[in-house]
Amino acid sequence: MIENWVWLLLWGTVVGLDLVSVGQVMFARPLVAGTVAGMIVGDPIAGGTVGVVLELFALDVLPVGAVRYPDYGIGAVAAAATAAGAPGALGTGVAVCVGLGVAYLGEVGIRVVRSRNTEDMRRNRAALEEGDESVVIGTHLRSLLRDAVRSVARARHDRAGRCRDRGRRGRWHATRRPWPRSALVRAGRGGRRRARGDAVMRTLFRTWLRTFVVQASWNYDRMIGVGSAYASIPLLRGLPKERHRAAMVRATQFFNAHPYMAGMEVGAVARAEYEGLPGEQIRRMRHALIGPLGSVGDRLIWAGVLPAAMGVGLTVTVFVSPVVGALTFLVLYNLAHFTVRAWALRAGWSGGHSVARQLTARGVQIGLKLLGPIAAFSVGLALPVVADWLAADFQTRLRFSIASVAVLGVVLSRWIVPSFGGLRFGMAAAAFGLLAGWLW
Repeated sequence: MIENWVWLLLWGTVVGLDLVSVGQVMFARPLVAGTVAGMIVGDPIAGGTVGVVLELFALDVLPVGAVRYPDYGIGAVAAAATAAGAPGALGTGVAVCVGLGVAYLGEVGIRVVRSRNTEDMRRNRAALEEGDESVVIGTHLRSLLRDAVRSVARARHDRAGRCRDRGRRGRWHATRRPWPRSALVRAGRGGRRRARGDAVMRTLFRTWLRTFVVQASWNYDRMIGVGSAYASIPLLRGLPKERHRAAMVRATQFFNAHPYMAGMEVGAVARAEYEGLPGEQIRRMRHALIGPLGSVGDRLIWAGVLPAAMGVGLTVTVFVSPVVGALTFLVLYNLAHFTVRAWALRAGWSGGHSVARQLTARGVQIGLKLLGPIAAFSVGLALPVVADWLAADFQTRLRFSIASVAVLGVVLSRWIVPSFGGLRFGMAAAAFGLLAGWLW
């Protein structure tokens, strides 16, 4: 039993980091988080069931820009631990209530971490504006550490039913590590460079890996600006000293985009720096990319690939098993995820200051046109199948009551009180159910 709680703590930490800071390979989706947590505690069916219920809440969230959203992944871990061995629908219901509460606490934790990141950026503003690479690394890694602490705290809350916030003060002294010889060398007048095949690929690969943590230092002042600068370090290290410092200053300034598309800005800006474009022109290019990279990425991924893959995963869960359903979702989603990240960086590096043309490529336009309808079909097919599966043990009268509550939730959250949201409606419905049961 002790080992189970240790594994739950580790898994909860991974889930919490995956939500925003590291990877976003969707371990933080409730279907995946709940199923794996259920496997850890020896009841994958219960874990998968609460994961499916919380996934229906999570599908209501579109994580664009600076929107605040519950941490349903950590909630699913807590719910799976609660539901393990609990009998029938009653045990599932109580577990889902626990999951919703923990998800709300996770939302609060995210806001706290982002506020602390913002304070850190303001304290180090002078050093960032001087282009100090070690400060970029330090602020970014400190932000990553904060989110790790948040994730561990939530996971400990799942275990013990309580959470103590601990803060550690101190300064991260990041040093500039030795790096392999730059892949970029001078070639002719004007400071232009020519790339040497294998070395360029290695440098691009290191940069691509860093794009997986581009949101770790998300803050309200620069958003992912510092994360973008951190990702671009391998590419920019071949610049002359003064140009490198000026490039780092520009890279740390305000920037935001879909995290999977951020590599396009990283590659394009690095290429423009090597081509010797004026600093003001590079700043204008970065600013101009904010809207397109955000819009295209949100439509392709959050409104396209994610719901489409999740619809398939939920359907497979019902007809096969939660484990196979979660695995199916992860494979389908990450095939697109990894492809988009790699394409974005290569497109940015090859496009340079003309990178905007890459967004009009035929493949991108086809994806924008088709993924929305595919996602709608996938989720539309999955919802009635999942609803019938979840209500299998209920009598006809109770099924009618469930349908009535669902209709009320849609009416309230979509037309009457749009700010109410699925989480608050779910918590209110749970509180009403508990009160009615107590009075009855």
